[in-house]
Amino acid sequence: MKIHSVLMLGGIFSLGCSGPKETPRVEVPVVVDSSGLGRVVTNLDYEVSLEAADVAIRDIEFTVSGEVATSFWDRVSDAVVSKAWAHPGHYQGGDVTGELLGAFVLHFEPGAAQTLGTAVLLEGTYHSVNFVFRREAAGILNGHSARLHGTARRDDAEIEFEIVIDSPEDRSLVGAPFEYRVDEGSEIVLGLRLLVQDALEGDTLFDDVDFLVLDDDSDGRVDIAPGSADESSLSAYHQIQRRFQSHDHYEVRIQN
Repeated sequence: MKIHSVLMLGGIFSLGCSGPKETPRVEVPVVVDSSGLGRVVTNLDYEVSLEAADVAIRDIEFTVSGEVATSFWDRVSDAVVSKAWAHPGHYQGGDVTGELLGAFVLHFEPGAAQTLGTAVLLEGTYHSVNFVFRREAAGILNGHSARLHGTARRDDAEIEFEIVIDSPEDRSLVGAPFEYRVDEGSEIVLGLRLLVQDALEGDTLFDDVDFLVLDDDSDGRVDIAPGSADESSLSAYHQIQRRFQSHDHYEVRIQN
């Protein structure tokens, strides 16, 4: 059962000297933060600038770890909060105690402003974020999950690229970093970021992609998409898709 069922029931209760108490709920605006875009150098020495990205997702969940393990919680946790386990990586997930439900198309572009909505979080120390990739039938995505646009440079060559990504149906991303203590009365704004470069390990979204090889007609433009008949292009697509769907390249942080 999702956290919205908990909120409809009036919140999670903890035990105190005077009996059960409702855990405070905090309403927090969530926005798109484009500061994770920009210029990076890949392992093949390309200087890549991701200039814009559109990403279709749904149902953002916020998770804590070990915050509500009281005797009362032990009796009801299976009934009111889902357990989210991350694949190996930076974070291992936890109990879902906050959410912003709905379908969204995230638009990442320097200078752009986009508010996704207001999340409801139970008071606690948060560790990570989950969401689900989807495909957007309308608009720029036209049935796809994401579209990335930018340029790649090496030596004297400059190549403009556009990458279209299709995620499998209901592909979940689990465990993107979000470390913050949310208390009753917290006045914060949360920014969801797409990271061109993994801040901890230094990997980039475009490692192992040889743009000059992909530009086989030397016109300075490369299109990468699923289902390509060209083996090199299809290999590059799968490299980018795998990283794009990893929690290594997303995070939520407090906006200044």
